[in-house]
Amino acid sequence: MRKSILFAASWVLLTSVFVVHHVAAQSHSPKPKLIVSQWVEHPALDASWKGIQDELQAAGYVKGQSIDWIYHNAQGNMNANMLIAKHIATSHPKPDLAIAISTPSAQCLLQAVGKRVPMVFSAVSDAKAAGLVMNLDHPEGMMTGVTDLPPIGDQLPVYKKVLPHLKKLGIIYNSGEVNSVEQLNKLIHVCGKDVDVVKRCVSDAKEIQSATKSLIGEVDALYIPLDNTVLSAAGMVIKLAHQAEKPIPVIGGSLGIVEQGALLSVGYDHYDLGRQTGKIVIRLLKGESPSLIPVRAMPKTQIFLNVNTSQQLNIPVPKEIFARARKVKK
Repeated sequence: MRKSILFAASWVLLTSVFVVHHVAAQSHSPKPKLIVSQWVEHPALDASWKGIQDELQAAGYVKGQSIDWIYHNAQGNMNANMLIAKHIATSHPKPDLAIAISTPSAQCLLQAVGKRVPMVFSAVSDAKAAGLVMNLDHPEGMMTGVTDLPPIGDQLPVYKKVLPHLKKLGIIYNSGEVNSVEQLNKLIHVCGKDVDVVKRCVSDAKEIQSATKSLIGEVDALYIPLDNTVLSAAGMVIKLAHQAEKPIPVIGGSLGIVEQGALLSVGYDHYDLGRQTGKIVIRLLKGESPSLIPVRAMPKTQIFLNVNTSQQLNIPVPKEIFARARKVKK
């Protein structure tokens, strides 16, 4: 009798374990996997990635629980960038989605991955010029995303109001970044005969210091475009400009450089851009096709003003601009 009771109890326990395991197995579903490729560390790209992560978490995608991702940073090295793209292309099992943060990352990713994996780009200035899509409204491929082309036509009037004696504007750019060349051409067109654009081309970050020093003393202000090479050394450019015998202001098109001490920017908050990118990532995770999601541009231009820098350089800011600006005190 005792053996029968023990056997019955053991059977009930075994059956209960099986049922619990079976229910758990039924409720378990594979977590989606993302692979992220970022070109280099600088405030704009870092903010974009932070925005993507926060948007995913706000939608219930928590790393390690309901989603997994692998993050790669090429540190501005093209060979590393290509290796990351090839790794993504040959991953097995393949990821559910690949994210490229920057133009160089997106270009390598598209070339390596082709149509194997849906792809989203963030912080790309000109997706068509970079060869990422043929049509912004109908991408027709496996890649879509959010662009950050600075509103150069809106920038100059603001800069002229704050710097009324601006006649020569220096710009440092990397000709190897197609987005930078596009910005340079638009800047020259917008400035026309009113402002002389003095340019210095660099091939890597090591040349930025000498390029900056060569412009100081020749120009009235320095302009930092959305150029990943230059942005990675923006802090040094700003420091050199401010420590010159005759200090000059630095202006540009991103919040990040103003947080590093630049006087003024007219452009976008890349954290907000990352949140917009995250919304597209979520749509793709839910099954939509990249070819049916138009490439988005940031809808809202902002003025970013470093109040401490304006005081340090003794540059008065018109009340109209001061009232509109998002103030940074760093």
